[in-house]
Amino acid sequence: MPRKFSLTPVLIVLLLAWALLTIRIGAQWFGHQEANGAWFSVATRNWQLHGFFQLGGIIDTNPDLLGSVEPYTHHPPIAVWLAAFPALIVGYNETLLRFVMASCTLIGIAALYALARRLAGRSFALWSAAAYALTPMLAYFGRMPDHEAPAIMFGLLFALALVRWLQHSTRGRWWALVVLTIVAVWTAWGALIVVVVLSVMALFYTRKRLAVIMLGVVALGAVIAVLGYYLYFFHDALSDLINAFVWRTSTSSLELGTAEFTWGDYALREAARLITLYTPTICVLVLIGGWLLLRRSGLTLGVVVALVVAGFGYALIFRNASYIHDYYLMYTAPSMAMLAGAAPSLLPRRSSRWLRPLIAALIVVTLPVTLIYLRELYAGSDDPTPSSFAEVVRQQTTPQDLILSNVPTVGFGIEFYAERRIGWSIPPADVDALVNDFDGAVYYAYCGNEGLSLTPLTEIQINLACRLLRLQ
Repeated sequence: MPRKFSLTPVLIVLLLAWALLTIRIGAQWFGHQEANGAWFSVATRNWQLHGFFQLGGIIDTNPDLLGSVEPYTHHPPIAVWLAAFPALIVGYNETLLRFVMASCTLIGIAALYALARRLAGRSFALWSAAAYALTPMLAYFGRMPDHEAPAIMFGLLFALALVRWLQHSTRGRWWALVVLTIVAVWTAWGALIVVVVLSVMALFYTRKRLAVIMLGVVALGAVIAVLGYYLYFFHDALSDLINAFVWRTSTSSLELGTAEFTWGDYALREAARLITLYTPTICVLVLIGGWLLLRRSGLTLGVVVALVVAGFGYALIFRNASYIHDYYLMYTAPSMAMLAGAAPSLLPRRSSRWLRPLIAALIVVTLPVTLIYLRELYAGSDDPTPSSFAEVVRQQTTPQDLILSNVPTVGFGIEFYAERRIGWSIPPADVDALVNDFDGAVYYAYCGNEGLSLTPLTEIQINLACRLLRLQ
């Protein structure tokens, strides 16, 4: 009977996590960092229009329905396939894409619990799972269509299988590691880094080093297979991928020559994100738990250190992208959670008298702040402007038209719902030159209250701030 109720606490954590992951699960792609969901949706729509096998499973990010393929090769394809396959079977909607990612995150929570329990017991596992699941980082980004949720899920499953193999090696467990290695590599480069770092760590905890080295060979073969797959369908894929891995320090994840950030700027930016997305409570617990774990030795410390290196190493390798995208720090979530979980579970009795009340006070104080911050993350999807912008453009234009706008941000969500490619950040002074070089209809979506020297053929009010001008 005691065993029957032993899983009740972690089931409560999973239910709370699912409740957070499904908040506004059907919202349109206009919230914070929701462009990722929009381009996942564009790829799904293009497979629906042109056929998954006709496109060879290549991720096509062209939103204008004209059929010209714009392949995206910066990341492996499985994450997009996971989100798209259900939509290809039952039909597209935003809820379905987020549901797939939320499910990956939920499986990841369960895998983290199982991993932590095998390493240091039930109390450590429960606190780690709670610290992992009940933060803005996982609650918001854990259901966002992107590579992080499935990559971390496969990374944690690999870590769990690796620990079990290190504790009792069998041929079946090694083959499970082989399969997880291949799937992880085909899911995301972040998952590849997790697999590689954990495998290097394993070399220090086993005498069967050849078996671990063979996992590295499998990972290399999987990387070559991804490259070959993309090269088969897109001959510029290699240069495209090399560009994604360029080591540079600019304020853009895609362009060279933009303003460089200093390492101090970068460190402060990432520290602020850690505090807000993981909460001050978790960050304090990480410091306490790190001190406690450093006093221990063995596999628990090795796994946690490996996860720290993999998570923060990924952010540093892709530092341009991580400077722009706060969700790149999601790869640090497993290590942050296990460090935080160590604080209340591994405290010696003599320290618990004053540290446990402190931890309880931190949780109580930061809970309302966390809810407010989560509300701010969701608030972006409340603005009706992008939706009305997209609807007017879709109704008044055709895919063959040239559509420009002075809006300074790339609204990929607008492009998805408008079903059009839009040229962004075009000032009025530059419009005439572009119009003269184009034979078809030209539209200019202008947002602002300043007078324009442009003389439109027609003018349609989008909202109080924006209007759509037909110039030609």
